[in-house]
Amino acid sequence: MFGWSKNGDLYFGDGGNLIRMSVDGSNRTTLLSDPSSNIIHPDGCADGRHVVITWSNHTANKKINVWRVDADGSNPQRLTSGVTDVGGICTPDGQWVYYTNIDTLHAFRVPIDGGTPEAVPGAIGFSISPGLSLSGDGKLLALFAPSKDPKASVGKLVLVPLDAGPKPRVKLLNPDPRFAQSPKFTPDGKALVYVIHEKGTDNLWRQPLDGSPGRQITSFHGDTIQYFLFSPDGKTLGVMRTHRESDVVLLHDTGASPQ
Repeated sequence: MFGWSKNGDLYFGDGGNLIRMSVDGSNRTTLLSDPSSNIIHPDGCADGRHVVITWSNHTANKKINVWRVDADGSNPQRLTSGVTDVGGICTPDGQWVYYTNIDTLHAFRVPIDGGTPEAVPGAIGFSISPGLSLSGDGKLLALFAPSKDPKASVGKLVLVPLDAGPKPRVKLLNPDPRFAQSPKFTPDGKALVYVIHEKGTDNLWRQPLDGSPGRQITSFHGDTIQYFLFSPDGKTLGVMRTHRESDVVLLHDTGASPQ
């Protein structure tokens, strides 16, 4: 997975390394390195001061936690202490980090400077898939709650107001039946974009929040989408795709007796 920096560079987790580079692959810099661990899902905060990462097995603790580091990779600080906390994202004002606890399948938030994590009001009661998204104004949280009934729909898209007190009224949307993963707000906050899967291929689907018809926004003819993210200025959509190749091997029985 990757994340955008404030100035349009990219952050990558490469094994135990946190990498920063220009979009053309130049100016590659290793900001942080811990070969015995694994760094994934870097998220550059909008203030340009911090990067939030999901860091597994750091100091050989066999846990997956959300950490905050400075933009140059220095001053790492652990923000969560669960067994499996993933997918940390910064709020636009840089004050909070939202993440998913895999053990409970619930959404939590923690102050960017550290503190006691708390369950997200309005998201309590939903068993969710990893992959949270915040609207550009920081007022809405989007998540996906899979259906527990295999005969029912794939699940619900859940919109949680974050400025409506301890018991906000959430909005539920029906996703396209081909929904596969990762609801994310468009830069204007008027729609969600997510991955759909059909005939072995992943594409991106845009679903307006006002209930108007959605539409497919990519036209890939193969491969799967591992991750995607809009740039901070909203002008670029980065997509990470996975391509697999396989060969058919034909074996002939010669009839020869084994030696």
